[in-house]
Amino acid sequence: MLVAALAGKAAHARAQVASGVDIVVAQGHEAGGHTGEIGTMVLIPEVVDAVGGRIPVWVDGGIRRGLDILAARALGADGVLLGRPILWGLAAGGAAGVSRALAIVREELELAMPILGVGRLDEVTRDHLR
Repeated sequence: MLVAALAGKAAHARAQVASGVDIVVAQGHEAGGHTGEIGTMVLIPEVVDAVGGRIPVWVDGGIRRGLDILAARALGADGVLLGRPILWGLAAGGAAGVSRALAIVREELELAMPILGVGRLDEVTRDHLR
């Protein structure tokens, strides 16, 4: 499996698809505006539209909670990479902390999805952003 990470330019995404990668990972790594980087959530629609469903788009950066996963999905992402909550859980409580961090994210998803009127993540669309 070939994975390409990119900072969200549509031209880069199309080039990665043409080069034969299996998955594109959109990343902005939320620099908080200090270095001029664009936040990851802003990049998702551009990358999703550029690949046009030919390959999955995953998101790396800015995913901290269940609501972030729902937002990424609504913007068109197929998957997310969940780093910081896992590291925070590990630092706070080792393996048990990681399990708890994942449980919290899952609980957040389970609470928020019915509010959107969906039972599965694949039912979340851009229409839910309105």
